[in-house]
Amino acid sequence: MDTGANDTALAIDSSTLATTGGVAVVDANGSTGAGTLTTTSLSGNTVLGGNGGDGGITFGNLNIANSGATGDYGLFIQDSGSGFNFGTTGGSIDSVGGTAVKIDPVTTDVTLS
Repeated sequence: MDTGANDTALAIDSSTLATTGGVAVVDANGSTGAGTLTTTSLSGNTVLGGNGGDGGITFGNLNIANSGATGDYGLFIQDSGSGFNFGTTGGSIDSVGGTAVKIDPVTTDVTLS
């Protein structure tokens, strides 16, 4: 998915995303068009990697924000025990009180500015 000339919103909720052989399940690239790609929701998903084992998610530029409400995480990742990898190549975190990011236990390679 790319933005083309228009702004695009992406929401994926309550889904199982699975792949084998290292092929991306979702390839959302906001840098290929003139518009802006905004992920409005990635909630309640299960991500599985090769043969149902390790899963992972990687973003280019990821900006995370929360509203400060109790239990409102801008980003919440929890591994079920099979191994999960999370990475970014840039981005920022903006918290209006409360915890903006909760990652437990996950292997990370995150760059923020």
